[in-house]
Amino acid sequence: MRDKLAALRRPPPDDRGRVTQARPPGGELGAASATAVPRAVLVAFAEPASAAPLVAALDAEVDAWVRARHRQPRKIDPSKLDPKTAAASVAASGGDLAFGFWILDYSAEPGPPPMARARVRVQITSASAVVFDRVVATDTVLGDKGSSPWALARRVAREVLAILRPHVRRTVPSWQ
Repeated sequence: MRDKLAALRRPPPDDRGRVTQARPPGGELGAASATAVPRAVLVAFAEPASAAPLVAALDAEVDAWVRARHRQPRKIDPSKLDPKTAAASVAASGGDLAFGFWILDYSAEPGPPPMARARVRVQITSASAVVFDRVVATDTVLGDKGSSPWALARRVAREVLAILRPHVRRTVPSWQ
């Protein structure tokens, strides 16, 4: 028994064995990642004239959000995301998903501290159906003292996406 325990405690020999590289089927190393085309995600914005700061901020935040998931955002006309024809528009464009953002209400109040609220209708469409269509409403979002309207709108846009994230994970499991 002592001999068996001593054999277990001995360090393995210094032979590290032969190293082999695994290759993806049908190609060179790195060929699969080099030829992989990022999947397209269609994005549409519709807004009232009073919500111009939120539209610009939401556009920037959605662009970063989509790119962080290794997808390429492409702008489309919001009229193509009519619920009756949205799936056909996504399929015809070659995209994976389409996100539609309709800003229903955006109100910003200057003051110490500045604050804003937003209501945004969000529609997510796959190539086969509309998978999500709801109104996202933020609570009052507080800005920093002396922050610009652009900084406040960006904070509201991040809040809209934070509210949307769990719903997207639930309805579109491939969106990670």
